[in-house]
Amino acid sequence: MLKLNKKARIVLGGGILLILLAAMFFAYLQQGREQDRLSLELDAAKILLNKQAKFSNEEYPIQQQLLVDDLTQLEQQVNSAKTMLAQSIEAHTVASILLEIAQATAVGITEIQSTDVTVDEIDGVRFTVLLLKVRVSGEIPAITAFIHQFNERLPTVVKESLDINMEDGEALISLQIYTYEGELNG
Repeated sequence: MLKLNKKARIVLGGGILLILLAAMFFAYLQQGREQDRLSLELDAAKILLNKQAKFSNEEYPIQQQLLVDDLTQLEQQVNSAKTMLAQSIEAHTVASILLEIAQATAVGITEIQSTDVTVDEIDGVRFTVLLLKVRVSGEIPAITAFIHQFNERLPTVVKESLDINMEDGEALISLQIYTYEGELNG
């Protein structure tokens, strides 16, 4: 074995002690840096939590009231649309509206055909549907004005097809007129 004199043992022991002290010092410094970093993160989290708590306490009731108001307004619009759609429109009613519009727009109605009223269901809602075919004649701007006014007067109309013959100044319009019947149960 290696024999070290007393002086060498003291130097070697002092060196090992110095290395241990340096390692502990660096560990202490690293722990201090980590503690500072975690302390900053904790402070940032506290600030964020306080902001969220303040937002939830002050803003959520306001947002909730706005959403309730929006829902009430949408329900009123739906009820209004149901009321408008529920107004029964029969072929003779539509024919008189068409004649009024034709007179106002200077077109002639040469043919009106209607089928019996049918019942249709769309997304669980029942509608009665009246199918009409209307042939009009006149100048193209007048026919366009006729179609535009018809759309305004009868908003529940869906145009199935529109065939305009520009040379003859005629248009054949196929329409579906929907009337709200109610929601289907289950």
